[in-house]
Amino acid sequence: MSDQPLRGRDTELTRVRDVLDGVAHGRTRVLYVEGASGLGKTRLLAEAASLATAAGFDVTEARADEQDSYRVLAPLLSLLHRLGADRDGADRTACDATDPMLRHQVLESLAQELERRAGHTPVAVLVDDVHWADSATLAALRTLPRRLTGSPVAWILAGGPTSRLAVAQPKDDPDTVVVTLGALPDSAAADLAGDVLHAPVDDSFAGLLATAGGNPFLLTELLRVAVAEGLCSVSGGKASLAASAAEAVPSLPEVVARRLEHMPPDRTDLLHAAAVLGVDFELFDVARLLGRGVGRLLRPAQELLRGGMLIEAGPRLAFRHDLVRRAVHDGMPLPLRRAMHREAADTLLALGRQPEDVVRHVLAGAAPGDVAAARILRDAAQGTVGAAPDTAVELALGAVGLTPRSDPRRTRTLIEAVQTLRAARRTREALALADEALALAVTPADEAPLRLTVAEIHLAAGRHPAALDQLDRALTLPDVPADLRLALLKTKGTAHAFLGETDTAEAIGRDLVDAAYEDPDPAVVAGAMLFQSHTALLRGRIARAVDLAEAAVERAGHAAPGVALRPLRLPGLWLATVLTSTERLTDAETLLREGQTQAEASGAVWSLSAWHTRRACLLLERGELGDAEAEAEAALTVTEELELDTADRTAHAVLALVALRQGDLSLAARRLATTDGITAGAAPRPDPWTACARSLLLAAQGHPTAAVREGARFYEQDAAADLLTLPPGLWPQLASVALRANDRSRAEALLTTLEHLSPRDVFDRAVAASVTHVRGLLQADPEALEQAARGHELTQRPLAAADAEEAMAGRALDEGRPGEATASLQRALTRVVACQATGDVRRLQARLDKVGLRSESHRRRTAVASSGWESLTTSELRVVQLVTDGLTNRAVADRLHLSPHTVNSHLRHVFAKLGVNTRVELTRIASAHTSTQTPPQQE
Repeated sequence: MSDQPLRGRDTELTRVRDVLDGVAHGRTRVLYVEGASGLGKTRLLAEAASLATAAGFDVTEARADEQDSYRVLAPLLSLLHRLGADRDGADRTACDATDPMLRHQVLESLAQELERRAGHTPVAVLVDDVHWADSATLAALRTLPRRLTGSPVAWILAGGPTSRLAVAQPKDDPDTVVVTLGALPDSAAADLAGDVLHAPVDDSFAGLLATAGGNPFLLTELLRVAVAEGLCSVSGGKASLAASAAEAVPSLPEVVARRLEHMPPDRTDLLHAAAVLGVDFELFDVARLLGRGVGRLLRPAQELLRGGMLIEAGPRLAFRHDLVRRAVHDGMPLPLRRAMHREAADTLLALGRQPEDVVRHVLAGAAPGDVAAARILRDAAQGTVGAAPDTAVELALGAVGLTPRSDPRRTRTLIEAVQTLRAARRTREALALADEALALAVTPADEAPLRLTVAEIHLAAGRHPAALDQLDRALTLPDVPADLRLALLKTKGTAHAFLGETDTAEAIGRDLVDAAYEDPDPAVVAGAMLFQSHTALLRGRIARAVDLAEAAVERAGHAAPGVALRPLRLPGLWLATVLTSTERLTDAETLLREGQTQAEASGAVWSLSAWHTRRACLLLERGELGDAEAEAEAALTVTEELELDTADRTAHAVLALVALRQGDLSLAARRLATTDGITAGAAPRPDPWTACARSLLLAAQGHPTAAVREGARFYEQDAAADLLTLPPGLWPQLASVALRANDRSRAEALLTTLEHLSPRDVFDRAVAASVTHVRGLLQADPEALEQAARGHELTQRPLAAADAEEAMAGRALDEGRPGEATASLQRALTRVVACQATGDVRRLQARLDKVGLRSESHRRRTAVASSGWESLTTSELRVVQLVTDGLTNRAVADRLHLSPHTVNSHLRHVFAKLGVNTRVELTRIASAHTSTQTPPQQE
């Protein structure tokens, strides 16, 4: 750090101290320093590091540079190395960016190491020049602080305004602070000039200070020129500037240009080549770029070091400041710059560098028609798409721009760009490029998989006819490989199934299954079984769907680890999904818990959010609202953190349904509004979970007729496919909506659909209870409702049981039996209190008060706290107990068979309920509430 005082940044230093003080008391905080080059971001970070060190922080620093723009996670890999978090022996700095596990492993390793260190002392992580970082790094810097909620970790980042929008949004997070560096005040600029000249400056420097514009680096450089030109003098303890200085002192680019004019060619050549390579560089690379031996560059390099144009940066050389490098670089004529960049790309590749290390040179130097450059960009895109899809898109589109329309390689370039755009969820652009590719002379070997990709995009967006059109065209192509044909048939059958054309789907399935069962690969057979299971469920044959899914799980157990099926569906995940519609909720939870762990270990990170979402659905069905909310939030966090190619509308719908049970209609509406803009090219109509949540929200808002319109799909003649996508506990709620709208015919249609389930399914107690519940609502049959309530209770669906009890109470009141109504309402209230369904609690309490038979003691027993220690759920108490015992989030997750994301969600809820921000405060409160009964531990 400079021995000169930091001038004009007192306010900014105060913000730094405030952030460090908050972290020292146990909070996670983010400070983002933004400003133009030369304003002192790096110097302020150095001061922050000094302050943090003096305060006892464990300080770790990293920096991004221009060369990191396309290197996936390079700054974070540097942090891992500095932290020693790679002490397991894995050289992650050399990891293959195509590995989908890379990003997950890096984030997990960083989070665990920082949390471990923060358990002993506050930690400060400083990252400079984040505007040069790749998109995966920016996403990680946005999400990692949330992963460490409550741990004493300060994130101090510096960069430009654009990257700030990607990593720091204070309006969404009160623990995020943005400091914008502006020009130095005139007085501070004069003080800085005095520091440089070792004497206070007089008024003669006013013009030079104005020329610098309050930029500390520019001011320092101008003063150096003035001194070198003999324009400064010190007399009587004050520095003066010659009258001619206003015209004699040039701008920084002019200063650099003048110096270059007076240098011998060997030095200017070295500087020009170095400026192309970056702010820091290897002398060996410069030598190869210039076609010279390193020995011929030793003398000019030493002269440049002595003259201050270059400095030592560890084992590398560097420009004194990026503004100097930029002046050298931009001072070259554009054609020369482009030629040097293009040559640099080939030179570095010849030296063994990876495509992602040279793409910035390709983008800066290649011209349209340069197919060799396009090949480099294509290779780099393929190498980064797994961990940084947004970065890969830029490279893939760059390759398209370089490949002439007449070049036969353009088709393959377009196809790769389509796949990359899809991975980045930019589906509209993917479809546009796919149309262009299909209009060219494409071979069947390329056309079939491209049409499959386009079909999958349409299928994911709910455009089933468009998907079928692409699939039919692909299936008519000659010489389609057997495995690709199977994938096309499975996707086609799925599209027909989603359209409710189950007969057609099953007919396709017979050919598919016959072919698959002849294949020796267990994964192919498992995929066929899953297809059969899916169509069976859409047919309303739940038990048959379970049988096939269990068989698929068995077959997949003999396949290679991490097998991917198209459409992507893991056997265990699908089985758990189907079991959620049965009485076997415990089996489903075991599958979800074990499957999530296996998916993480096997590299199937694309499925992690789905495991969380399905667990959230199960927990909602079981009435564990807080846990369902935590899992759904974890699903969305994983999707954002890994930038997965998924649009998890179901997670948002679960969060909305939780909010409805808790009586927060505005929150439910916000949750559902989020689903409207998840992806470009959204579905023409919402998925069943979203449609159900929207319908129930409208009903709760007092618009039952609109609610029936929103959920019309559930009341149609062939609604089994949509109804069975939802767990049975939601079916009676949809029937109630239709009855509230006085639309008895719709409610009867729903019952008819359920009564046409296979006889074997009706023997499932969960299905039977819900069918009986719907029948009881339609027939106003208290015995049926009572039977349904018992069935719901036996199959772990307390909220559905409470709904049945409430309906019984309504019937009893209509028939003049207030005593029976009170008993039913009290049983319902007991159940919703246990589920902490605060909205249901308030409604049932109001109904009991209206009956007038509720005692004060019952009011106290059925009160539900919304904040404070009493409001914590059982799962939250388990997490609190382990956290206050000193365990990290990962250790807590391992102990409770959860993911760290779920643990973090629970902690955020705990902090909000208790009004605390740190683990220290949490430990203090937990100690004060230690009870004689320890919360039960999950096995």
